[in-house]
Amino acid sequence: MIITEKYAQLYLFDRSGGYYSHRVDIHAKATDFVRFILDVTSPDDGVIGFDKQIYWEGRQRVLKTIDDKGIVEKYNLEDQKLFYRRVIRGRGTCCWITQDGGGKLLIVKDAWRSRERLPEWKFLKAAKGLKGVGQIVAYFPGATVSDHRGLDISTIPDDMKSYFRNRTFCRMVLEGYGQAIAEFDTADEVLFAVRDAMLVIW
Repeated sequence: MIITEKYAQLYLFDRSGGYYSHRVDIHAKATDFVRFILDVTSPDDGVIGFDKQIYWEGRQRVLKTIDDKGIVEKYNLEDQKLFYRRVIRGRGTCCWITQDGGGKLLIVKDAWRSRERLPEWKFLKAAKGLKGVGQIVAYFPGATVSDHRGLDISTIPDDMKSYFRNRTFCRMVLEGYGQAIAEFDTADEVLFAVRDAMLVIW
């Protein structure tokens, strides 16, 4: 929120870019100004944009998921992310390392895909059990950017549609398979990994 001695304006940044409110005269429209203040200082993490499925239990970061059958799973997330994109706009891919109840290595992957594209989980679900393909454990589709903004995309003028890319959130839990190929120690490790991948394809 940007405030001057007379005006206030609220800015919000999400995976489709940024947008902002009308400039509000804080003296003539004090109610709107108070609403701005309550928005940015809310004790409800969801109101100010945090993912309420990820939270802290003491010093442990925890992810709580509920699948379409109502089954609740909790995963302890390691402090250091396996991968994440350092940008505000775009897919915002973020991956954590975790384990299931039996100690099996898992990867939690969050991403905001373009609404027009097929979701990754559909491909992984179709490849379930296929040798050489990473296996999906669970997926949790979420809301779109337009949902968060309260925006009816059919109302966007045609000449403005190219400026707004509607993105859809999805969280997946995948089986983990050790270090990424970029973490190799010797040239032989890279060559053997490529050879093995080619053998699986053929």
